[in-house]
This record gives sequence, structure tokens and C-alpha cells, in this order.
Amino acid sequence: MQSTKLLPSACVQQIVRGSQKTQHGIQRIGLATREGEFVEGFYTDRRTSSPLPGGSNGNYLIVCCEGNGGYPEIGIPLVPLELGYSVLAWNHPGFGSSTGMPFPKQECNAMEAVLLFAIRHLKFKWNEIYLYGWSIGGYTASWAAMNYPSLGGLILDATFDDLDELARRTVPNCLYPLVLATVKQTLDLNNSAQLIAYNGPVRIIRRSDDEIISTSEPPTRASNRANVLLIKLLKHRFPNLMTVENEALLTHYLTLSAEEQASFVEEMNCYPEQHASYISNFLKTEAQRAQLVAATAADDDDTTNPGSYSGLFPSQLGSQVSDPTTKFGMLLYLVSRYFTEAPGTHCAPLSSYCFELPWWPCERVSADTL
Repeated sequence: MQSTKLLPSACVQQIVRGSQKTQHGIQRIGLATREGEFVEGFYTDRRTSSPLPGGSNGNYLIVCCEGNGGYPEIGIPLVPLELGYSVLAWNHPGFGSSTGMPFPKQECNAMEAVLLFAIRHLKFKWNEIYLYGWSIGGYTASWAAMNYPSLGGLILDATFDDLDELARRTVPNCLYPLVLATVKQTLDLNNSAQLIAYNGPVRIIRRSDDEIISTSEPPTRASNRANVLLIKLLKHRFPNLMTVENEALLTHYLTLSAEEQASFVEEMNCYPEQHASYISNFLKTEAQRAQLVAATAADDDDTTNPGSYSGLFPSQLGSQVSDPTTKFGMLLYLVSRYFTEAPGTHCAPLSSYCFELPWWPCERVSADTL
């Protein structure tokens, strides 16, 4: 693995001077990637004193991955900062003072350097680190989750499944095969495949009026690619609940407003919350069994750390349930835990009440504590 030594840094940018730097204790850092590129980053460590009442949030590090054209000084770190979390953010290659070009390989190398800094220098444990990726930043966030499976969790905000359908929207049909082949060869951002390879806690945030990752004009909930990202994840993790019928029902459910969803659930006579205890206990038992197996095989000195979430999915949840209504109710309960809709467009600031750590049915147990 490459060195994460600190590099001599230039003057701190104006945006992190003054009130923000004083209020949040922000520090500017420089990191080296395995290719020798410079990564500009910013962090604040709040483990000793979180500014909010009962501030245990500071014990968790939110690693922020910006979208296209996004800068951490004025972007997605603001919400976790307001909520009292420890935060580590970085500029894309070629953005700010970071060197290089924002192509997938260099993006992933920068993400690697950032995570190793969090582990080796800030001394956060793997299960204390959460990835937060907005828009195209979901690519580096899901890549990191796939490659560092002991990370505490993954939050994907306004993120797509892959570029295929989004590319189709922007070019004539006659050119689509050529564009698709080019995308696959040079810019294959398959977020859903990377997400499925991660077994830890996940939260997907969909923007209600997202005009960027929707494939219709005007944009609609039905055409939002975050729906596909969620469905692919649930099909992988809970195949016994994601029957053909339930997938069709869920696809329809995701097109509805909150009020319409409530009416739909009532019409279906399935009440998701009544399954909460059964689902949590079932998944807790599966998780504890998988964690024990993973702990036996784990090497604490391995930087990639195979992790406490290894082997959890696909789950057997629902395999012993025959009633279709019960299965759909269980599925909707899981949707309520994996999925959040936030008001606004793609680039609108996220409301702080929409940001929370991903749900997990049991206490997170790291391999070195078992």
C-alpha cells in the first residue's frame, strides 16, 4: 500500500478560515496517492468534545465524497458538521489543490489515501468510519465500501446505479451503442455492482425532484435511478422477499408520494412496522453467526481487514414465510430502513433531518473485539 505521509501544504483556502475553521476545528492536510499525486483534504476530529448536547456523534468519522463540480469546503460536509460528527473530506483529482485528473483510477487511489489517513493517522477504527457519497461521489464511496468491507456503513445520496440509462437520455438512439461502448471502456461507473459487493449497513437517499439522475422530462420519482439502485440491493440481500410480484409492487410504491404510499400500504393491508421485531431478531442471529466466522479468519494487521460483515448476504429472511402479504410487509419494513426521500432537486442542500447513519439490526461488532 502507498504511503499516506503528510505533504507540505500551501496556504489554507479562504473558505476554511475564520468562523468555520474556529467553529468546527477544521484542519487542512495533504496526502500522497500510490501514483504520487497530491490529495487536498480537510478534517475535524470531535471524539473528545462534540459541540452538540449528548454529542456521541463525534465518535464517528464521516468521509465525504463530493459530486461532479463539488468542493468539500462548501458542499456535503456541512450537514454532518452541523450534526456534530467527525468529518474527513477531500478534493477530487484536479479540483482545488489536488493534482491529477478525475478519472476512475485516480479517484479510487485518492479515496484509498484518504481512508488510510483515517486509519493510520487519525486512528479511527474501521467500524467507526462511514462513507457519504453524493451524486457521482457515490462511485468512489461504493468502491471503497467494496474494497474495505469492515467500514461502518455507506450513505449514498442522489446516486445512480450505472451510467447506461443516463447516457441513453443524452444521445440519439442511433448513437447509443457507440456511446455505451465508450462509457463501458473508459468510464464504467457501475455503482450497483460495487454496492452489492458490500455487506455492511447502507442508506440510500433519493431527492424527490432530482433532475439529473432521472431519465424522464420532466423528472419524476418513477424515472429516478436511485430506485434501481435500491431494488438491485434488495434483490441481492433479500431474494426470498424480492419475488417477481413484490418487485413490481415495490417499483410502483417508489413512484408515490409519502401520502400516497401510506394509502397504498393501507389498501394492501400490510403494516411494515409489525414485522420489525421478527426481522431484527432474524438478521441479528444471521449477523452474529457470520461475524464469528469472519473474526476467526480476520488478520488484524491487514489494512483491508476482511471485516465483521463478511458472508452476511444473501439472507434467508422470508424463506419460511409463504403469505404474500406478509412478505411484502416485511419488504416494506426493510425499505423504510434502507431508503430515505429528501425534498428538493439534485443539488439542493440536504436537510439535516434526512441525514442519519445507516440502520443495522444489531450492535456493530468489530473483528478485534470478538
